[in-house]
Amino acid sequence: MSEPSSAVESRLRAALAERYRIDKELGQGGMATVYLAQDLKHDRPVAIKVLKSELGASLGTDRFLREIRVAAKLQHPHIVGLLDSGVVPAATGATTIFYYVMPYIGGETLREYLARKGSLSTAETVRLTAEIANALAKAHQAGIVHRDIKPENILIAEDHAFVMDFGVAKAVSDATGSHGLTSAGMSLGTPAYMAPEQVAADPLIDHRADLYSLGLVLYEMLTSASPYAATTPQQQMAAHVTQSPAPLRSKRPDCPPALATLVAKCLAKNPADRWQTAEEIVDQLRALAVTGERPSLSFTSRRAGLIAGAVLLLLITVVVGVRFARRPGAAALSSEKSLAVLPFESVGGDTANSYFAEGIADELSTAFARLPGLRLAGRSSAARFRDRSATEIGSALHVGAVLDGTVRRAGDRIRVSAELSSGTDGRVLWKETYEREVKDVFAVQDDITRAIVGALQVQLGTAARVTVVGQQGTSDPVTYDLYLRGMQLYRKRGPGLMQAEQYLTEAIGRDSTFARAYATLALVLLVEPYFLDRRMGDMLPRARAAAARAIALDDHLADSHLAMGHVHTESFEWPEAESELRRALALDPNRPDVLYRLAFMLMTSGRVEEAIAPLEQATAIDPYYAIPMAYLGWGLALTGRGDEGVVIIRRALELDSTSEALRNILAATYLEAGRLTEAKAFAQHAATLTTNPRRLGFFAGVMGRAGAREDAEAIIRRLQQLPPRGWGVNGALAYGYLGLGDTARALSAMERAAAADGDVLFSQLPTTRIYDPVRSSPRFAAILRRYNLTPEQIRPARGAPRP
Repeated sequence: MSEPSSAVESRLRAALAERYRIDKELGQGGMATVYLAQDLKHDRPVAIKVLKSELGASLGTDRFLREIRVAAKLQHPHIVGLLDSGVVPAATGATTIFYYVMPYIGGETLREYLARKGSLSTAETVRLTAEIANALAKAHQAGIVHRDIKPENILIAEDHAFVMDFGVAKAVSDATGSHGLTSAGMSLGTPAYMAPEQVAADPLIDHRADLYSLGLVLYEMLTSASPYAATTPQQQMAAHVTQSPAPLRSKRPDCPPALATLVAKCLAKNPADRWQTAEEIVDQLRALAVTGERPSLSFTSRRAGLIAGAVLLLLITVVVGVRFARRPGAAALSSEKSLAVLPFESVGGDTANSYFAEGIADELSTAFARLPGLRLAGRSSAARFRDRSATEIGSALHVGAVLDGTVRRAGDRIRVSAELSSGTDGRVLWKETYEREVKDVFAVQDDITRAIVGALQVQLGTAARVTVVGQQGTSDPVTYDLYLRGMQLYRKRGPGLMQAEQYLTEAIGRDSTFARAYATLALVLLVEPYFLDRRMGDMLPRARAAAARAIALDDHLADSHLAMGHVHTESFEWPEAESELRRALALDPNRPDVLYRLAFMLMTSGRVEEAIAPLEQATAIDPYYAIPMAYLGWGLALTGRGDEGVVIIRRALELDSTSEALRNILAATYLEAGRLTEAKAFAQHAATLTTNPRRLGFFAGVMGRAGAREDAEAIIRRLQQLPPRGWGVNGALAYGYLGLGDTARALSAMERAAAADGDVLFSQLPTTRIYDPVRSSPRFAAILRRYNLTPEQIRPARGAPRP
């Protein structure tokens, strides 16, 4: 016989009297009764949950406390964490009371919220679901499955969602076993929200059960109804196993197709057919945030600290896109004449030919970019969605059509299959297969381009004749093959750059009129010092010669002027760099890499505020291109918007989590924003992930400035043991010394760098606050002259917070 609830409350009050004052009962659920109480020690309201006696009777104290202890380690802005837990021993005729204590957030449950508001807008649904999915991602990473996601376990407070009761269902499950509970007449979970494997009492239930339940909650937020025709608990459990969910758009016709697809995949009966991680769902929701209905969040609300992490990240591409869309001459994101070209896939089991397949797609993109009236999605963004449906891609990237294809290469023959699909409804607009000799690859590209132009009905002027080959190309398929190999390795960076240099040099040896090969060779030479044991001073003459040759061969090729602009930037020739980069941009206005290089030149030479616009434009065109996004965040921080900058750089690092450059930028931005605790912790962790002296020096500077002097000094001792001629060593030492406040040694290191070839000294921008202690020094002014700069040019940007 169950103990009366009044008796349970009376015993609980007596047992906790010295720590908590229980004020009232807030409500009862399937597993627990909730009380509002006052934490007497900390003078704060808390919620105390008491497990139902039936569950408590099945639990052992040690097991319950052990599992709750694991859940208590979860810390996330959208998880209602555990503050305390315990047991009240059994008394005569009464059971043991198991309780746990949570912060009292107030607000209302999602169930109450939906009852009051009805179905929610798409924008609000996307925003709240992103918060819930991020909370699930955090728990799943810690090995914790909720097992009871439902509106009653989600709080809505001040327009944000918070998930409750993580770990409680797992504690019950692990202690009793789901079969035991079922046999006792209780189901682990709530029938209306149970995954099929929960209904079947599968002992191997994993985190994907939570994703199914999340799909049900998301469906209900949009429709105020369940996707299943069932009312009783028994009917509901049977429906999860046997019924197909009603299509979301049959109940909510205005629901974006991509959101309906997301929900349908959550509700797959087989866990293997669902999204496999909560992070995947977050990515989908983030992509949806870039489309049609745009959610808005306040960065200045009273709970702004709780918006940290992926909830704020959801808005980055929206904010950037809106800013860009308001600029004169901005491309219309809703244009029907818009296209995403996915990387073509090499088929037939020969992965060695992936460069060839990707290269064909790149060449088609280059041709399409010259068409007036056709907007192309950015390359990085298109590549990010290569395994998604056409409707998902169309919705995420605002394109009316998607081009996908495969390439099979065998000996001297190729077979190219291409398919153009509608980004709105997924129907195939055009498809064709071409089988030719490799030497005819240019004709194949030309045929595909012309066919798609016709399918899209782009009106071409007489000067817009589409062709792939020409003065900037090559007619030799072997030369072209070598170029594609080099281009793929250039994009990948890392040790493969040396092989890229060899391929491009060989291509030029075969065809000395191939302008793009010269331009790409120049770019390869200029990035090698950042990844290989090369000095920039040794690379610059060769890179300058290659870029000059590219311009001489084709003055109308954007790549040629991009390469020369990069040469001038690395040579600190600022006016010449700007002239070449703006010429490249005029030739190809929507190239994100050109926009980024222009912005990098502006930032490095002290013109931070001017750099923001091209970075916003690059990110709007290609919202999954991490490096311009990171520099945008850095630029915002340098102009006094540190918290916004941190959010954007976190998003960039999420897109490219292995990038050491992005880690440097985030650490420096934490420092610029005055967030010293985060700066120190992040730099300490990131420094363990690299052996690159340049990266280590930056982390040492951040650590020193943020208060971790011993860690900074340890890194500096390592750097002092390196050969002083190593490229970047003096710049790294200078930054580390600046972090420690050792201005004398910092200036000496800078002078050594300036006396050589610049030594990547100002990869850490000279407008950042870490240079403040030497900014008025005559020695610093002399150093700046070596970089063709003056102290006036690199003054901190207007509005930047200074210590």
